Amino acid sequence: IAYYNAAFSLIVSAVVFISFSAVLFPIFSKIDKKRLDIALNKSILITFFLGLFAMIFTIGISPYLIKIIGFVTGRDYTNSLIVLKILSIILLVDPLIGILSTYYYSIGKPKKVMKSVIISTIVNIVLNLVLIKYFLQFEMIKAVWGVSIATVISKLAYLGLLFSKKS
Repeated sequence: IAYYNAAFSLIVSAVVFISFSAVLFPIFSKIDKKRLDIALNKSILITFFLGLFAMIFTIGISPYLIKIIGFVTGRDYTNSLIVLKILSIILLVDPLIGILSTYYYSIGKPKKVMKSVIISTIVNIVLNLVLIKYFLQFEMIKAVWGVSIATVISKLAYLGLLFSKKS
């Protein structure tokens, strides 16, 4: 669990630096539909490229991050390297989720966000149960990989549901 927490904490900390959805709500709430669509598309595009850069950068420097964490904590976190690489996809996905959630709240469709959260949470729980059980056959660290994979897949499901046209 420490390996997952170390990697997840790094990823969540980095997401804060590339996510700007909180400042968009007042803007999205006040502009007309045509300008809102343009603003949304530009925001998605900028966020996508920022997230993609952050993900690739994190994967590239992850061996060094793990060594720094190990040096600071006095523990060997080498096993969290793969977990960090798996979770780095969140750097791309979470800021997009933030933009789309902000968009739906600003146009008065919070139910779309709530339904997406509920469904992706169920996906996460089911995948965690299945993948942990499967990977535990091999070794404990691989079960942590399963948790990481479940987290990423549920985030992708959340994003996919927000992108879908159905309300």
